[in-house]
Amino acid sequence: HLSGRDSSTHIVKKTILHFAEDKDTSGFLEQLARWHDRERYHMIFATLRPMEPRLREKVEALGVECWSCNCHSRKEYLRGILRLQRFLQRRHIDILHTHLFDPSVVGLLAGTLARTPLRVLTRHYSNYHTRLGKKWHVKLDQMCTRLAHRVICVSQHTADDMMREENAPPQKLRVIHNGIDFERAKLSSEDAPKQLRDEFAPDGEFLMLQVSRFHPEKGQEWLF
Repeated sequence: HLSGRDSSTHIVKKTILHFAEDKDTSGFLEQLARWHDRERYHMIFATLRPMEPRLREKVEALGVECWSCNCHSRKEYLRGILRLQRFLQRRHIDILHTHLFDPSVVGLLAGTLARTPLRVLTRHYSNYHTRLGKKWHVKLDQMCTRLAHRVICVSQHTADDMMREENAPPQKLRVIHNGIDFERAKLSSEDAPKQLRDEFAPDGEFLMLQVSRFHPEKGQEWLF
């Protein structure tokens, strides 16, 4: 049994399901798959929408099982909730960990219906919905916080915003910064920095690198 006792280590393995969107542009999920404690947890990755083949290939190569709700639009979310509920019950999931907005709404509703023992939400954004005036999104964020036993905030700023703007209970929040796998940030070659300078600042001009997604939230228009 996946949650049974390991006779050699006498450690009771917990089955944890990470529930996210459909792809992983940041490498975050791949890092979880690579570095999780395999002696303590049996990990499953699940997605709300059909899982990107590249993500499935990477995660399965690391020995982590994959599953998908296969919802193609928000119209299918009710079906997705019921399908995920059945999966959580059938596989006796001990810990449900949801990521991002849509997967958290669907996942935490399903986890509550399935009576999953521990429901965890990671808030990867702060006051994005408040700043855009999306009142219903804020209400759904508040619902997710209520349905989760613990909320992981990726920064103190996120935790502060949740308490100030969403009345999130402080005792539920934990600040845990995103880990970085430095193996993924190696120089492509030893002379790569010089090549960049030669191309973009050949006369010794000030050179600035701004790293982020091309998204209005990141404010590139103001920077440029």
